[in-house]
Amino acid sequence: MKDVSQEAYDLYSKRALVIFKRTSKALITQAEKARHDLTLIAKEINEEGALLAIGGFLNFMLTGSISAIRFGLILGSILFAFSISSLRSWKSGQPSRLSLIGQADAIFIKRFIGSIKVAH
Repeated sequence: MKDVSQEAYDLYSKRALVIFKRTSKALITQAEKARHDLTLIAKEINEEGALLAIGGFLNFMLTGSISAIRFGLILGSILFAFSISSLRSWKSGQPSRLSLIGQADAIFIKRFIGSIKVAH
């Protein structure tokens, strides 16, 4: 009886090991794809933050509008700084959750305040 249970244990262990190896390969592939996608998103946000900051500064220079400083230059600079910080931490191999949260917050504030400003 012990021989049968030992054989069954060995068989199930081998099957579990094969399944584990397949799953780990699939997870590694998905993680690499996610890393690539996040890098592309971070680069886009980085460019968007720089454009927002430059656009806010130019708008202020042309119109003298204080809201251009507040919503363009300041939020754009914050978004740009968080993007650079996020890319640097990602390149060093230690993704920074704080930088990603900061980027999301800056985008949310820009979209939320912009929608309120347009509504009035």
